[in-house]
Amino acid sequence: MKIIKWIILTIQPQRFFKFCLVGGSGALLGLALLYIFTEYLGLFYLLSLAIGWIITSVVVYLGNCKFTFHSFQGIRGLGKFIGSRLGTTAAGFGLVAILTSGFDIYYMLSPIIGTLIMTLFNYFIAKRWIWHQKSLKRA
Repeated sequence: MKIIKWIILTIQPQRFFKFCLVGGSGALLGLALLYIFTEYLGLFYLLSLAIGWIITSVVVYLGNCKFTFHSFQGIRGLGKFIGSRLGTTAAGFGLVAILTSGFDIYYMLSPIIGTLIMTLFNYFIAKRWIWHQKSLKRA
């Protein structure tokens, strides 16, 4: 229960909502790019996914700079952002495997649970490592 209380006290709901809005928009952009690159440009779907992921990562980083954290962290911040996303994406895949195979949770439900959990991790990484608390202007 202490961890839940800590999360609620440190999450800054308005900023977290903006973070989720930017990320959700990025997810929709990623799906659109996947479709366009695969269906209209004829690229292999995994290549389309990779290209879309890179483009979406830059767009989401810039969106978070402008809308969520009101602070541009430069190319170094972008590198941290992409690096953290690679790490949490890998962790998310592992979490989905554990939930599905280890806890027998329906395979379509596991990614939803995994995404919710990893969103919290992504937010705290962004808040503490990419956009340092001292550099944030307002929520």
